Amino acid sequence: MLRLSRLYDLIYNPRHSTGKKGQWFIISAIVISSAFLVISMLFKSYYLVDTSSVARIDEDYYFENIASGLNKTVDVSDCSNITKNLDKFIEFAREEMGKRGKYLEVDYTVNPVCPPKRVVFRLVSLKSHQMTIRDTWTYP
Repeated sequence: MLRLSRLYDLIYNPRHSTGKKGQWFIISAIVISSAFLVISMLFKSYYLVDTSSVARIDEDYYFENIASGLNKTVDVSDCSNITKNLDKFIEFAREEMGKRGKYLEVDYTVNPVCPPKRVVFRLVSLKSHQMTIRDTWTYP
């Protein structure tokens, strides 16, 4: 039998399978990388950290805004209407907090001798199903 060349014999002769070894390496690399991809997709949820639960806790933000609003209401009010303005602000804040599922409680006393304007906030409390924030202060 006439042999054309050794290279031709290695590539095209079905009795010699040494020319097709590279295909098995490529196929096995694809199978292994696919297996690693599937495994990483299965365990992906175990490595994720849920940071949205912290963002849902917003009571401190609302409490600081309410405290600031109470102090600003005292600033812009004069001695004759300080109680009326505080009551309106507290009513507004209670309605807004009620829409968000929170309960606001405010207890205050106004200095009977005016000027100087002085308000003692004996209890300012913001309650929700997650937490309760309370504080007392005298302004100014």
